Amino acid sequence: MAFYIAKGLQLAGLIGVGGALFAGLTAGVSLTRELMLAGVGMGLFYAGRLLEPSGS
Repeated sequence: MAFYIAKGLQLAGLIGVGGALFAGLTAGVSLTRELMLAGVGMGLFYAGRLLEPSGS
């Protein structure tokens, strides 16, 4: 079960970073907001990476 939660967090992180890129390119949001969105996405991805059980 932890595997699926970890993968879900990683997917949410990738979507968050992609959303930050999209917002920065199209919406004209401030650089601070774009970096904040990217940081949240990276944090989610890293949390999923830490929760993922080791393969060995």
